[in-house]
Amino acid sequence: MATDTNTPQDKAPGTPGGARGTAHGATTSADEALQLAQAAGTSDSAPAAVTITAPPAGGRAEVTVEAGGRLVFQGVDLATAQIQQFEGGLLITLANGGVIFLADYTAAAESANPPVVEVEGIGTIDAGQLLAATSGANLDIAPGAGPAAGVAHGGGAAFATFTPGTIGDGLAQGSLQPNEDFLRSPPEHETLPVADGEEEAAPILNSEFSIQISGASSTGGPAQAVTLQEDSSDSAEVTIAMTGDPLVAGQTATVVITIGGDTENGAPNGDFTQSVADAIAAAANSINIDAVVSGNTVSLTWDATDPSSFSVLLTANDDALLDSPETLVLTLSDPARSGGTAAIVGGAEEATATIEDLDQDITISISDTQASISEEAGGSDVFTISLSEAVGAGNTITVDVDFATGSDTEDADFVATAQAALQAAADATAGVSFDGTTLTFTDAFAGTDLSFTLTAADDDLTDSPETLTVTLSNATAVNGTASAADAESVTITDLDQDIVISIADTQASISEEAGGSDTFTISLSEAMAAGNTVTV
Repeated sequence: MATDTNTPQDKAPGTPGGARGTAHGATTSADEALQLAQAAGTSDSAPAAVTITAPPAGGRAEVTVEAGGRLVFQGVDLATAQIQQFEGGLLITLANGGVIFLADYTAAAESANPPVVEVEGIGTIDAGQLLAATSGANLDIAPGAGPAAGVAHGGGAAFATFTPGTIGDGLAQGSLQPNEDFLRSPPEHETLPVADGEEEAAPILNSEFSIQISGASSTGGPAQAVTLQEDSSDSAEVTIAMTGDPLVAGQTATVVITIGGDTENGAPNGDFTQSVADAIAAAANSINIDAVVSGNTVSLTWDATDPSSFSVLLTANDDALLDSPETLVLTLSDPARSGGTAAIVGGAEEATATIEDLDQDITISISDTQASISEEAGGSDVFTISLSEAVGAGNTITVDVDFATGSDTEDADFVATAQAALQAAADATAGVSFDGTTLTFTDAFAGTDLSFTLTAADDDLTDSPETLTVTLSNATAVNGTASAADAESVTITDLDQDIVISIADTQASISEEAGGSDTFTISLSEAMAAGNTVTV
């Protein structure tokens, strides 16, 4: 006899016998055939069908899929649809922007009793084909076996029309149940339950935005905060990402980045706002993400064709501004998505870069303790060269030191002595050096003051008064600026005199008889200075 070996799940709707029905040549009695036919007609009923129609442009539909269920797509072009797995279900986005969500589809399709999937104009397809399509496989659902054009019944284009009594050998017409009883009709299609006047809602699609930063001080990947050294021209990579449900054709998602921060000198937003905004916009525009700069904000807009994320490299500019530490803060706000919702990922709404700078503005000055000193008393004057602040790490400060004599100085013999005094002080101090002209301070110098002492030498030179002037000039700083335009003077007094002693008289000759006299005068060439003694 001939029997239909297909289960109800094997039959395409409206196709008697199903696409896979076969005819076998074995013979049997009419009674046996009738019993088998009756048994086939009284088997368990097929699962209730859920009819899924294409929603209008931008519309949505949702259905929960169960194992052993039956899905009937009517007017749905799956071959051109975008199919994605989402939270255990299938998200089907049609070419017109309409969305169908099959909740729990993955578990049902992978179960021992997968759902029957019927596509209008195509027939039955394997439930696993839709899952395969989410991994990039082509959804090959070319028409299979079904009624041939103009044929009311049959096994498809490759099968002959069915007539009762002609399926097998030796079967007489009338020995079988009528065709419509022998082949179980599919149950009525079920439509999705919706409230009166409402369309079935699709799952709400959501976009999520995040910002992260990685740089010199971030180890182990992106973080929310890094520290950069301006003098090393450190860089930080900022990544802005849009995750969540992918955008479909016609949809956009937006977020706003605000550039903020502060600097040590109190200037709002420091000196980096415009350059950072321009860099973010340029990076986004380079991959076709729309970016618009307005003041200290950048508005970003994605569409379905854009990459989900982009990065921008920010490099600290080693300027001479005294702006350490600067803080760059990038904050996300105003997320939005057309046809859905948008949010900012918790904990990833802000990225901060602290920019540390070694720049200094150092003033170098000089002072001394005496206005004048005496040679005879062995007087001393202490000169102190001072920095307005300690030398910062990595910095080096230089200043030229000039020793000059005043206009009334008879001899500059003390210049070498003053230079030697400064040389000795520098040699004895860590982080300080002197080459006879330039005094250098490195970050190894602890403190801000360097002192040296000038002591008057009691010589026999008649060089009083002498004036020594120590002048600072031509200051430099490796990191930042330095200035020096200061001088101090000391007058050296001396009691030394160069006295000529002479003698004169009034007469060339005198007479004894006349009792003549001659007056002799011993003279000093100058008056004796206080404390001086002259002998002859």
